[in-house]
Amino acid sequence: MYRAKIGYTTVTWAVAGGMDWMEAGMRDISALGFRAFETFSNVAMEYDDPPGRFRALLDELNLHVACLDKIRSVYQDPSQAEAIIADHEEATRFLVDHGGEILMTVPIGAPDDAPRWTREEFETAASALNEIGKRTLDQGATMALHPHWGTYVQSPQEIDFIMELTDPRYVFFAPDSGQIAKGDGDPVAIARKYADRIKHVHLKDVAANWPELREQGAALAMPAGYAPLGMGTVDLKGFIGVLEDVNYDGWILGELDQHDDPKGSAEIGRRFLTDEMGFSLDFAGG
Repeated sequence: MYRAKIGYTTVTWAVAGGMDWMEAGMRDISALGFRAFETFSNVAMEYDDPPGRFRALLDELNLHVACLDKIRSVYQDPSQAEAIIADHEEATRFLVDHGGEILMTVPIGAPDDAPRWTREEFETAASALNEIGKRTLDQGATMALHPHWGTYVQSPQEIDFIMELTDPRYVFFAPDSGQIAKGDGDPVAIARKYADRIKHVHLKDVAANWPELREQGAALAMPAGYAPLGMGTVDLKGFIGVLEDVNYDGWILGELDQHDDPKGSAEIGRRFLTDEMGFSLDFAGG
């Protein structure tokens, strides 16, 4: 039976709002039986006051931090490269200090009608990403690039371009089945194309009414239009099948960007992962 390391992300709780959403998400994720999770690096680092508070919560909930997200980086601006690289190094130190493996980085957001990156901007972004990836490896972790709706790396063509320009020794791939589908890509085909560079995975589904929402004017850069795992239109089994074909043994994290009941939707996700796909929530070292 195919095995991968399974967890869940806290982003649903972030979208739902409320005070201390990260802690609320971690508590619900743990209560549902997951032993690993992912959250935003800046939120985890801000939570860690006084120092040791974040580690104490991990210990209390018996949770492993698989990944921290470094979100919305302006890689295409050479004047910001030094600061962006330093920010990623700081997040990586925090990640490694707390036992995590993956630093996931996300490009800066872009309105639907914004001009897309020029070739020069892609090359500048790739240079920054290569340096971030190299320094991340030097610190004992792996950096994976996360294409995302509403950013400058969202379409299949943009994914191809940034993957072509970045160094496969340093820059790895963190595909998200839902984000790729929202960006008009085929998650199965793109996962297969870059299977040898995948080091982290988000499993997400897209709601059947997303095309209608888009026609009504919903912006791509918004969390609407997703569905709990197995209740949408993405070929999740085919997507996982690609991972199985290459014996991917890294993290697969369930995710849903928006839902009125974060814990309830995560429970649906857990049932899909365990009952439908046969995954175990246990993992080696956890």
